[in-house]
Amino acid sequence: MKTLQLSPTLYRREQEEFLLRPASSADAPALAELKRAVWPDEESDPRHMAGVLTAEGHLTVVAETAGRLVGFLDNFITYSPQGERWEVDLLGVHPGFRGRRIAEAMVRASLLVAPSIPARALIQTGNIASQTTFSRCGFSCAEPIQRLYVCSEGYLQPAQPSPQAVCLFVNTLNYAGYWLEKSFTIADLQAARGKIKNGEADLAGAVIPANQTDDCQNAGQCGYQFIAEYQWWERNA
Repeated sequence: MKTLQLSPTLYRREQEEFLLRPASSADAPALAELKRAVWPDEESDPRHMAGVLTAEGHLTVVAETAGRLVGFLDNFITYSPQGERWEVDLLGVHPGFRGRRIAEAMVRASLLVAPSIPARALIQTGNIASQTTFSRCGFSCAEPIQRLYVCSEGYLQPAQPSPQAVCLFVNTLNYAGYWLEKSFTIADLQAARGKIKNGEADLAGAVIPANQTDDCQNAGQCGYQFIAEYQWWERNA
């Protein structure tokens, strides 16, 4: 596992100055408050965040001004058969500080941490602001459109996934969960649900190409809930 290091830097926008730095566990209460300001309808658990902020292979960049957190960007490394990937997972800027390109500055800072690793971000199809930010940072949109499915209930019966299935454990600011990639048979989807046990994970999820209609139907039949449509945005190292 790589050691992720980010040196604090200053980002200036006209007459304003923002410190970009890595978050620590001590930032968890302020980060939870900031996240609630960005997404008021979502729960934020400072205790969970504190553990994630110190996890190996994980980096959360925050933007701070006058001692106040006004932006954050969560990142972590995952491993696939093709090698390491830099996952740019969750990006938020306080509503009162938008329009200053703080999000772009945080994305650029995070990419300096793992310059040799291909990076990707999953962006909702209607999120023009994030699409613009990532485009400015050298990301390009990959086809096709993806459909996001999640399930928070475990599957108690044994299920054997196919050899092609890849099931990744991720621990994010929002949840700990298992994500299914590459293959989405009923057995694959059931096996991913089977990993939700003993409080080790909150959910199982799958990001399925929308044109794979049979796989999308499999997700619905296996108890997964459709969330929204997204696209992968990718940046090669």
